[in-house]
Amino acid sequence: MNPLSPFTYYRRHKGQALLLVSLIAALTLGVYTMVGLSDVLFENIRHSTHYLSRMSRLSTGETLGWFGRSGQTVASGTLAPGIATQIQAHPGVAAVLPENGLYIGVPMGALMITPVLGVTEDDMPVVMNACALRLQEGRLPRPRAAEIVLSEEYARALGLKIGDPIGYDVNPDYYPTVATELTLVGILESVPSDAGLKVRTGFVSYEYLEAHELYRPRSANWLIIPHHGSRVTVNEFASDLIAQSGGSPSAHLQTFEGERALLEELRRFADVINWFVDGLVAVAAALVVGMVHRIAIARRLPELGLLRATGYHKRTLVRRLVLEIAAIACVGWVIGLLCAHVLSVLLGIVFFAPQGWSINLANPAPLVYTLPIPLIVIGWINVAVRRTLIRLDPVAIIDHGKLSMEEAGSKQQ
Repeated sequence: MNPLSPFTYYRRHKGQALLLVSLIAALTLGVYTMVGLSDVLFENIRHSTHYLSRMSRLSTGETLGWFGRSGQTVASGTLAPGIATQIQAHPGVAAVLPENGLYIGVPMGALMITPVLGVTEDDMPVVMNACALRLQEGRLPRPRAAEIVLSEEYARALGLKIGDPIGYDVNPDYYPTVATELTLVGILESVPSDAGLKVRTGFVSYEYLEAHELYRPRSANWLIIPHHGSRVTVNEFASDLIAQSGGSPSAHLQTFEGERALLEELRRFADVINWFVDGLVAVAAALVVGMVHRIAIARRLPELGLLRATGYHKRTLVRRLVLEIAAIACVGWVIGLLCAHVLSVLLGIVFFAPQGWSINLANPAPLVYTLPIPLIVIGWINVAVRRTLIRLDPVAIIDHGKLSMEEAGSKQQ
């Protein structure tokens, strides 16, 4: 029986090896799940901004963020006179439509504040055509009626069906700006397109919000619908026009590129947090594994001293001791990845799919985040074993069962 074989070590220390494998697997599973859920959240936020790939939204009131909160009304704003007319005159613009919609919170990993567009009866088919949306079931809201339609993904995430009421009194977290009770009368679906972008949004009657006293004052927003291929040019023109006009400080042009840039900035911040947590987890794993392995080495000192006395070089002993932990770390890492993949599949079937979410099982990001766990563990054990075996004196170990006393003092713990 080879005393330096990793299998010999595992047979003699089954409990310790199982403990270390379980620890590394659990940490790998935790990091993978944390990063994977973060990716699902950001992917669904991207879907909520896809309607801006078909149009731009000139907002003159309070613009709520993805995770924002608000009261029951949206603050009103002003815009310099003639801005909408000048934008409408641009050759790349198909239509400039008034809009005074609401915001609802959709639970997609976190509570995302999502706009519901308030457009007139005549403009609603124009906006639906621009967004490549169609009715899946039900009907569109009638003018001046307390009715609403939502994309199927939003309705599914909110647990709504045709005829269900929504409003602040129903759920103040999901419907912070819906002051009255609205009835869901239709569910929208996205028409497949070459771009592959599924638009998610909702519609409510412009006339109803404009006339109801609980929704006053309203924001004078505008939807800028460009001709095909003119969106970037129109956005640049509108941005320059707003800047030159010296309009209200609250005026803001929401564009697809602008929302994506903001999302990427938020994503970079989340990546920093994830890497920080990942580093702490890896260091903690290395410390715990290092302490357990140090105790094991202390118990094996007589065996190591005999091996050294019989001619084994210290480099050979270091290599074999590190190999033992490297095998444990790799096995634990692989088991953690397999468990994380199985958990992702189960979450996709049981939780994500019914809520209308999507999860990319081929995403390499969670795998990359888990790599520091086994690598730091192996690196730390390599350093610790080398420091221990530097003081390896086979004669002292055989006679006294301890390391060489020449290195005692400050270096001895």
